[in-house]
Amino acid sequence: RVRPRERGGPGEDANNNSGPGFGLINKRETQRRVSRDPRGGNYHHHQPQSHGGGYGQHQQQRERPSYHWYSSSVMSKSEIDTLLRIQWAATHAGRPYFEDYYYLAYLKKDGQLKGKFSPIEVFTEDAQGTGVRKGPVGHLDVQGLGTIPVPNTRRPKPLMDLSAGSGGGNKGENQKSLDQEPLLAARVMIEDGLSLLLDVDDVDRILEEREVDEEDREELTKRRSALLESIASSFHLPSGNSPVLQEKDGDSVFLYLAHLRKGQKLISSFLNLCHEAQSYTNQILWSVFRNMNLLFQDPHRSNSPMAGLSAAVAKSIANLNISDVCMSLTAFLIGDCKSDGLPIKPTAEFDPNLFDCAGQILCALLSRASGLGLGVTPSPSSYNLEAPPSNLVAAWDGAVNAFFALLQQHMNTKLSAYKGAKTDEELERIRREVPVQLIRSMLPHANDQQRQQLREMLVVLK
Repeated sequence: RVRPRERGGPGEDANNNSGPGFGLINKRETQRRVSRDPRGGNYHHHQPQSHGGGYGQHQQQRERPSYHWYSSSVMSKSEIDTLLRIQWAATHAGRPYFEDYYYLAYLKKDGQLKGKFSPIEVFTEDAQGTGVRKGPVGHLDVQGLGTIPVPNTRRPKPLMDLSAGSGGGNKGENQKSLDQEPLLAARVMIEDGLSLLLDVDDVDRILEEREVDEEDREELTKRRSALLESIASSFHLPSGNSPVLQEKDGDSVFLYLAHLRKGQKLISSFLNLCHEAQSYTNQILWSVFRNMNLLFQDPHRSNSPMAGLSAAVAKSIANLNISDVCMSLTAFLIGDCKSDGLPIKPTAEFDPNLFDCAGQILCALLSRASGLGLGVTPSPSSYNLEAPPSNLVAAWDGAVNAFFALLQQHMNTKLSAYKGAKTDEELERIRREVPVQLIRSMLPHANDQQRQQLREMLVVLK
């Protein structure tokens, strides 16, 4: 993209001064220049400088080359600059933060942006008292392309009319309309959620880079919370503050989104923007714990969106309190692990390209519980905290015993396979399937008898 010069600069042709605005060179002058220089450049640039005064020196100053060298046999540099100014004025008439967002984000990431990277326009329009944008914004009813504002002419136009009455044939009775298709509904939901996440990011940039007073800061904080609640409501999570599902298919919409790559990015970005534990973040975590075998049944690469989702879940676990930690382990125990066992993939510890999503989440939960003072030998970081309530300690001990039964069942399976192995390759493969990291996280919560059992299993396998 060529950057046009300012009007009246040192490289501007003298013929532009013949009238107001952008003047154009006449046809005879263009033909004379083309005959003197086939490349369409300035002839006097290639001639030796004249040391005398008079007309020659004045003509050389009038026809100095511009900043950019253009090779054209028809148009002069002045005419090309005029078209560039027209194009620049048509494409750069809006606000840079919204019209050229990705380029500014690249400069910000590369450290080349000198100014602030925050939407001052959003603050001046939206944060004045109500936090709602002035005036309704109309949207086109285009199915399959998300929400397209009518006034924005730079957005893509619909390629076809997908409305109900546009089809040529008769619509069958059992045929669903396009807006009832699950894939399209999920796509629209994801696009709307990502759009709201951009609004949350704009609010964070304003609070970080702009100087706002206390009243406006409180108003922006309320708007941020409302945006996050709107995104959480689109997941159709179970209501209440219990990890036990009241309906059998209460996690169906969330699981459908979690199986899509864009849905995984949406959920992980949402969790990363939630700085505190809320009821909707707890429901997301409990939904993940209830369906860990379904979500993490296949191995995932370390740079996959599912790995980012598990890292976001592990980060959110660090914000849970004692009660939420106990209910999270309860959600795991009442989930699909009762029939499918532990969903861990310990072989990922030996392959840098793989990632044990379920193992990281379970280790983060056990570490958080130890840091809050739960377990037989709590973490030293919890010594300054108050002693946890006795009812929560009893509930955690019962949940840990049930979790240890699952871990013991997994280890017994590996012991049986180890004893039946015949080659060194099979023995090495079984050794790599031992969940060493999970056992280390389990030790502070295990009693003496359980530790002895784990120690004996490790001695046989190692």
